[in-house]
Amino acid sequence: MAGGVDPGHAARRRPGLHAVRRAIREGGLLDGCRCLLLGVSGGADSVAMAHLVRAIVPARGPRLVIAHLHHGIRGASADRDAAFVRRLAERLGVRCVVGHADVPALARARRESIEMAARAARHGFFRRVAEEAGADRVALAHTADDQAETVLLRLCRGAGSTGLSAMLSDATIGGLRVVRPLLGVSRAAIEAHLRGLGERWRTDPTNRSDAHLRNRVRRRVIPVLERELNPSVRDALCTAARLLGDDDAVLEGLARRALRRPGSGAGGLDAARLCALPVAIQRRAVREWILSRGAPADAAGFAAVGRVRDLAAGAGASATLGRGWTAIREGGEVRLERARRGGAEPWMPVDLRVPGRTEIRAAGLVFAVTRGRGFRRVREPGPGAGATTAWLDAGRVAGRPLTARPWRAGDRYRPARGAGRGEDPRHPRQPEGPARPSRRASGGRVRRRDRLAPRPPGGGGLGGEGEVGCELADDDAGGGRALNPAGGGLYFTKTGTSDGSQGES
Repeated sequence: MAGGVDPGHAARRRPGLHAVRRAIREGGLLDGCRCLLLGVSGGADSVAMAHLVRAIVPARGPRLVIAHLHHGIRGASADRDAAFVRRLAERLGVRCVVGHADVPALARARRESIEMAARAARHGFFRRVAEEAGADRVALAHTADDQAETVLLRLCRGAGSTGLSAMLSDATIGGLRVVRPLLGVSRAAIEAHLRGLGERWRTDPTNRSDAHLRNRVRRRVIPVLERELNPSVRDALCTAARLLGDDDAVLEGLARRALRRPGSGAGGLDAARLCALPVAIQRRAVREWILSRGAPADAAGFAAVGRVRDLAAGAGASATLGRGWTAIREGGEVRLERARRGGAEPWMPVDLRVPGRTEIRAAGLVFAVTRGRGFRRVREPGPGAGATTAWLDAGRVAGRPLTARPWRAGDRYRPARGAGRGEDPRHPRQPEGPARPSRRASGGRVRRRDRLAPRPPGGGGLGGEGEVGCELADDDAGGGRALNPAGGGLYFTKTGTSDGSQGES
């Protein structure tokens, strides 16, 4: 651990670099990245990731920031982990941010396991640091061993192809883009790589305890499978995850197209049309429909989806899905309702006419999409009324669907004006006087995964029942299209991102 180590020169001598470089290149994990946040615990996996990424990223590549969370669990041992990570970052010449959380208190408050509370604390910490540092993605050091363990755990819980796809090398979790450059590398190879570099790492003593389910899978179950069934069972499980992930992506696409067909309107699901679909498409279409109405993921599980399918088939008049959400059969439609304090009713995604006007009665909104050259100044409503116009690059969006949908749990955005760096983006600041579109809102580049979210009429932050999102197929600077809703907040994001999706970390 002597100072003055050249991480690039040392790492370039090891074969592990080539596998990670290939994963980054083929997966496009760093394409267009301006700032990459590295989640580093001090363990072998994350230490190796920090060295490898530091060696791969060119001098003009994305800025690197190391983030480490002290979970408040292991006392002095955790203090030493944090100090180790600080020294590592200093040697690599990378900025380091260390945060603290009281995970045991969080677990008690949320009535969940320490593992779940720790995961939630890490995600929240990474999100805050990413926003403060201007990072557009976070790299986590999950390995092929972690992937195999996840597949096995989910298989034993009865997961389908979506769950058995396990962790993706590039995913969006709660609005945060997460990349996993080590997902195809084994833990043994990583430790051998570090030993070859003469590098040390921290060992979490809780990883040796069989009190945690994942540790039992790692220490007991997989060795038995290797001995009794297949010596390469870890590789086999990872291969199965990749194959299932490819199949699942096709089925998800078919399900989304089924929801966009005539008859799948803003009000609910056409029961007869749903029942005519293959069962695999039915399940995915119903889950997507439930989530699109703003319901949380735990109200769209296997049992809840089955209840909606039963309603569509004519079994009963209503069904409880959980978390206050209820599915109701009304004539030939299945509709979704929730117990709420007030506000507009949730509604289905709607493709907008381009150019033209689209009325969404369930949301009380009218969108007018027009085409022009360049950008012009638009007088917005007064303070508190919410901006109603945004400009997009017509050439980049041409031929691709422009879709309006309600806000979903987990959606994130970066406001074009009002909320500066470090301000809570869920509560953007209101302008003092009549609003003027900012350069980025009216003529600047709307970058990948940027969000614009003016406050809706009547105040409140993103997340109100009456709010609407507009999904774009692509974006760039140039001539634009203006979207003029009758009211409500707007944000813009790329079609195909997995907002609100779940994952292991």
